[in-house]
Amino acid sequence: MKNSLSVRRFGAATALTALTLVGGGVAMASTASASTVAATSASASASAEAVVTPDGDATGCYSVLYNFDELTTSTKLVCVTTAVAAVVNASAAYGHCVFTMSGLGVNSRVAVAACTFAAFN
Repeated sequence: MKNSLSVRRFGAATALTALTLVGGGVAMASTASASTVAATSASASASAEAVVTPDGDATGCYSVLYNFDELTTSTKLVCVTTAVAAVVNASAAYGHCVFTMSGLGVNSRVAVAACTFAAFN
């Protein structure tokens, strides 16, 4: 019972961290878009607006974990939060993912592969 409670707390902390990172990333992205629009309207050229695209993808992470029978609700949450946090900083998201997966008992080689897909795919 104690283990499941700590996993819930850890999952809640991971989700809160991801939301905080994404909130900051969205604020930075809107500022970057606004400055690009202002620069474009100031000049007469018709250039494309900067688009923020995520580096990671949770589906590749799911596939790796599923193939090694490590896919659980907690590991799915780690995949999603890593893919979301990769928008802001893919390297930090990758490190957090590997650390979290190892804490959940996932084999280290499987965690490295899954987190690579989640952060850098």
